[in-house]
Amino acid sequence: NQFSELKAMMPNGKLMWEITTGDLLTPSRHTQVLEKIQTVDAFSMNFNEAKAFFGKQELEEVLDELRKIGKPCFFRAGERGAYMLQGSETAFLPAVGTEESVDPTGCGNCSTATALIGYAEGLGPWETVAMANVSAEARRQAQQQKEALLRHAAAV
Repeated sequence: NQFSELKAMMPNGKLMWEITTGDLLTPSRHTQVLEKIQTVDAFSMNFNEAKAFFGKQELEEVLDELRKIGKPCFFRAGERGAYMLQGSETAFLPAVGTEESVDPTGCGNCSTATALIGYAEGLGPWETVAMANVSAEARRQAQQQKEALLRHAAAV
């Protein structure tokens, strides 16, 4: 598969799969998703995706299912924050800046990319999730600045 080919090209690299929503929400793909997770170093999904994928509604039930997979997971819980499940540890830190949260595009992607960097650099789960949460807030602030500049440009 594609992940095995990527791993062969970068034997010392780390590969984190941010699983597409469509794959997580389509029951006929679930077995394939679980098989592909085993070919990567780590994976990521959000709470709503995980609820649908596992057929569970409660956070602790979802976390239990993620732990059973046995691979490191960066788990995004929206305005609540994020988790890094790695080895026997489950690190949770609340989101930064959620008092003004409007779920701007890119925050989840940004935090996942940052989680991959932390994981690939060998950081522990607590430092990884802290970095990821801060990066999501930085992305939110950048979006607000961009929108303000565009409003200014439109008024000129």
